[in-house]
Amino acid sequence: MKISLSSGKIITGSPDNSILESLKNEGVFLTSSCGSKGTCGKCKIVIRSGEINARSAIKLTHEELKKNYALACQSFPLGDISIEIPKESPLTLEGRIATGRSKDLQALLHSAGVKIEPLTERIVLHLPTPSLNDNISDLERLKRELVSKGLGCLRVPFRFLTGLAEKVRKNKWEITLSVIYSEDCNEITNIFPGDKKSKQYGIAIDIGTTTLVV
Repeated sequence: MKISLSSGKIITGSPDNSILESLKNEGVFLTSSCGSKGTCGKCKIVIRSGEINARSAIKLTHEELKKNYALACQSFPLGDISIEIPKESPLTLEGRIATGRSKDLQALLHSAGVKIEPLTERIVLHLPTPSLNDNISDLERLKRELVSKGLGCLRVPFRFLTGLAEKVRKNKWEITLSVIYSEDCNEITNIFPGDKKSKQYGIAIDIGTTTLVV
């Protein structure tokens, strides 16, 4: 059986498949946040001609039913039908940025007018070698260097102190700090021997009930 769209496109339908499934098989995607359970009411269509088996219409108003609205996920064609897809029903993606083939992600972000303010950063430090005249502890040596770099308020968690002596001596007193910034006081999240500063990018994903934001 055939499902004719108001756009002129004709797709194949089946009484065993919902109209939503038939549309999806042909690359026509409607918003269906509930996973085809009929509870979100977002995959609305209008039946222009033909008969359907509508298993549920709980999310449709009385006025919509009078205008032959149906839920695509709950509607199964009983023969050839003609449908219209309201403008609010198609699945749309907003604010997409293609980065898969970008050779310079930073340049791409700048071109999009994005202001980069990293919450975390890696800082390379060269600590002065201890001597008879400069024989303070490794921790004090680290704190003194941080103050000289304008990073005085920087918490050093206790878990990093046990391996600090080995790390600062492993690469001639050169270390890399991973730092996370906050309003009150910044904190070290890791310490690496040597220069381990490299470009890092983070991504935040908010998986909501109806929207995925990246």
